[in-house]
Amino acid sequence: MNEQAQSIVNQTLLSFLETATQTKDFLVSEIPEVVHQLLQWKFFESLIHFSLGVIGLICLVVWLTYWTKFTKKRWDQMDFDDVLFILGVAGCGSLLLLPIAVKIFTNWKWIQILIAPKLYLLEYAASLVK
Repeated sequence: MNEQAQSIVNQTLLSFLETATQTKDFLVSEIPEVVHQLLQWKFFESLIHFSLGVIGLICLVVWLTYWTKFTKKRWDQMDFDDVLFILGVAGCGSLLLLPIAVKIFTNWKWIQILIAPKLYLLEYAASLVK
């Protein structure tokens, strides 16, 4: 009976060691690819957010320029209500500038990944631990 238990324990330990070895081999072979894909994903995610912010800023500037030219052409023909409407539209457009600027100036991860990917990985790992 004792020999049977010893045999079962030995088989279990051997299968555990074999599984651990296979897992280690798998991780050693796949970790570089996973890290590369993580860096690519975070790079393009940040770059897309940055690009959308820049495009939004350009659209807002074009739109405000159009409204400014529109109001200058018709300034003499407008009454007070029209002027208030134009100023309100321009004010709302200017308020849109703040979130767009925040989106642009807070998404610089793509440059960090491009210049110092190891530093980014260290910071990313530290943020996961927190």
